[in-house]
Amino acid sequence: MWGSAARIQIRLRVSAPECGKFTDYVGGYGPVSIVKQGGELFLRRGRRPPLLLQPLGEDLFAIDADSNQRIHFVRASGGKVLALESLSAQGDSARYVRVDATR
Repeated sequence: MWGSAARIQIRLRVSAPECGKFTDYVGGYGPVSIVKQGGELFLRRGRRPPLLLQPLGEDLFAIDADSNQRIHFVRASGGKVLALESLSAQGDSARYVRVDATR
């Protein structure tokens, strides 16, 4: 459903201003955290290797190593990132509330 050809086509449409918002997402979300390294976003969970996030659109990312997984960041009406949702192609989802309320 979310194969690499679709990912490449969508990735080309992401504009530079969207990429500049990456700092909005950095922080802790319960058992997972989002870190920025070298201009890219990574999802970290415990001791597991970090997973590269590829931007697909406003607040939506694909996990580079898993074409069936998406990460959607949930914002408040004022624009603050409140949570992230992990979404699978099979319809499963998990929501992680942001724990570092400083952003």
